[in-house]
Amino acid sequence: MQSENRFAYERALPGRTQRKNRLIRLLFVALCLFAGAILIFVCFFFGLAWLLFISLPILETILILLTRRFWSRQYEYSFFGETLTVSRIDGGSKRKCMAEIDLRKISAAFPFEESNRKKAEAFGARHSIYAIPDLAGENLYLILFGEGKERTLLCMELDERSLSIIRFYNRAALTK
Repeated sequence: MQSENRFAYERALPGRTQRKNRLIRLLFVALCLFAGAILIFVCFFFGLAWLLFISLPILETILILLTRRFWSRQYEYSFFGETLTVSRIDGGSKRKCMAEIDLRKISAAFPFEESNRKKAEAFGARHSIYAIPDLAGENLYLILFGEGKERTLLCMELDERSLSIIRFYNRAALTK
């Protein structure tokens, strides 16, 4: 999904369900199936079969609500003026702002390659933010920003439009 105009640019990266999230979702499903089997046994043992018509839909609703956030993860990059906002969207509904950066205060931005690893290490970032579905993506860039104890390394996927916006506000930050 991309939308743009003269003043803003927004880009969402389609995410992939991660292995850890699949495992958590599978555990919740197994737990609910186990609880459902116990519920069915108890209802038939005590002659409360009518209780199944009420409790099974409630159990299914709980299962959906507990596992919804583990379905997928997307990343969204929003450029508005000289501000870049990086957000993570879990399950298509829960949005968390990972970083908000003034583009003029970026120290450096360069491609995510082995040859640039020493530049990133020399920056001495205390925090690392990975706003990408996986490390095998195309056009991955490392963005270094912050000062002192707030030095941060951000890994994100930039397209030509995103690079041109960064270049417009902070040409010196982009290096090859």
